[in-house]
Amino acid sequence: MVGAEFSSAERSHVKIEVPDSTGGTLIVTIETQNTAFDAIACSPKSDGFTYLNGIVGRRIPRSELDLACQASIDRDEVCILPSDASKDRRVLIVPNAGASNAIGRQNAARLMADLFRATQTEEVQAATLLVTHFGCMRSYPQAHVLGTCDAIIELKRHSFLGLTVLGFDVAHSIRAAFERDVKNALVNENSF
Repeated sequence: MVGAEFSSAERSHVKIEVPDSTGGTLIVTIETQNTAFDAIACSPKSDGFTYLNGIVGRRIPRSELDLACQASIDRDEVCILPSDASKDRRVLIVPNAGASNAIGRQNAARLMADLFRATQTEEVQAATLLVTHFGCMRSYPQAHVLGTCDAIIELKRHSFLGLTVLGFDVAHSIRAAFERDVKNALVNENSF
């Protein structure tokens, strides 16, 4: 199989099967309502603390959550919250990718690769991951979306390991542009 293929849902929503070099497949989708995700990635800058608090609730003190978010931002790296932060999934904090230019694209690719590695650590071991960053955005962050796709393309040259579904929460106002860019990047990429 070369590149990626559209699923039967291609006409209305992104749901793309991306094969890796080991024969594994990652389903990239924005259809997230019917999937129970093992892990969720939130950005305190993009999603805001209200969203993050809705996921975590009172399971960890607000001060501990603030410290984890600030550490993620200060170190510019993915942070894994304690396993008891959510009763039904692992929660990962991802800093904002920064500028919406080539540097922002490179940073988004690096953060996505870091996020993938974090989902496959012994303490997380996620088969399904929901990325919420694009759910609250009002303007389209094309560099960040393309950087995310760059990371998926790089990862497929190796292995997705145990990750089988990568879901994205995408704001309605940017959904058409997101779908277009993800399809163009992942379906048309044929250097596998």
